[in-house]
Amino acid sequence: MKKDYQKDSLSSARFSQLYLFKATKLGDDWDTVESLAINSENYSVKNPSVSADGKTIYFASNMPGGYGNFDIYKASINTDGTLGESVNMGQKINTEAQEMFPYISSNNTLYFSSTGHLGLGGLDVFYTKEIDGKISTVRNAGIPINSNADDFAFIIDEETNQGLVSSNRAGGKGSDDIYEFKKLEPLCDVLVIATVLDDKTREPIAGATVALFDTEGNKVLSKITNAEGLAEFMIECEHDTELEVVMDGFDSKKVQVKGSNEEENNVQINLDPIEKLILAETIDLAPIYFDFDKSNITTQAAFELDKLVQIMNKYPEMKINAISHTDSRGPESYNTGLSNRRAKTTVQYVISKGISEARISGEGKGETEPKVDCSARCTKAQHAENRRSEFIIVDSLQQ
Repeated sequence: MKKDYQKDSLSSARFSQLYLFKATKLGDDWDTVESLAINSENYSVKNPSVSADGKTIYFASNMPGGYGNFDIYKASINTDGTLGESVNMGQKINTEAQEMFPYISSNNTLYFSSTGHLGLGGLDVFYTKEIDGKISTVRNAGIPINSNADDFAFIIDEETNQGLVSSNRAGGKGSDDIYEFKKLEPLCDVLVIATVLDDKTREPIAGATVALFDTEGNKVLSKITNAEGLAEFMIECEHDTELEVVMDGFDSKKVQVKGSNEEENNVQINLDPIEKLILAETIDLAPIYFDFDKSNITTQAAFELDKLVQIMNKYPEMKINAISHTDSRGPESYNTGLSNRRAKTTVQYVISKGISEARISGEGKGETEPKVDCSARCTKAQHAENRRSEFIIVDSLQQ
């Protein structure tokens, strides 16, 4: 960066302009110093940062057409090293005040300092991301990165979570000092607001259990909805999660929550009354599949069987026959034995939840009643459809 002085055409005053240059390293020396095409004697350009892939340069400039004093701009870097047109990053980032010191990290998070966004005092460090051409919510990096003084020139290694920031805060060695930091917690959080409603009445459901699961299927946290049917969770930005909602008298539900970079993510979950699962002769649960050659109850199977338990608790005269099926792979005699073990496991699970053994029986049908005819050839998914359980109502409901 080079400082140049220009004379105001309307007065004798002189003012400085800042320019950016690039140089090529030849051995131990730097050579071929070139002025960047974005420079102009009519305005300043400063604080450059290049994206990790080397395709974009970010910088601050007070060129005409901006939103304030200094704005954040970007320009593409062509394969021959030349620069494309300067593009203002827009009003979501730039304000009527000053935005400077852009830094684009390896995960494409744009950090910059501003006096125009809501901060703690002076220049504060903020961050955002450009996703599919749109700028996500601009967030303050918070304490201790920011203080009631000027905080700027922020950089971070997203792999080690270590970085540097400059500041003129109290307690330093001089005017502007460099401080080292290590990120211990995620900078970016999203508030997930789950609203649970009765699908029939559209009224909020209080007392429902809402559990948050990570992408590995591990339960992270569980909360109870309030009188407005709300349960709130704070999660890390851009992390996919799953919400599981359970309420007595209603069909339990699982909802996938796509990762977001917004400050809030509102998720509405409508629950059907549990009676909706009771058909004329069967309990209409989501398919309970078994892994190939296995008879153990999976997590998904347990989630569905808990609905059966809830129904049987509500209707104590109900009796159920659990029928288990296999796919057609393997000898028929082996499949018959496997389906019997699956039926037995299913029955044992329901009994373990407090249902009398006199109210539920199990039967294995082997491969004799396939849902999909695999006499020619079936896909893995079609074989999985045949590995199922069905729940037949033996006695009518006594309400």
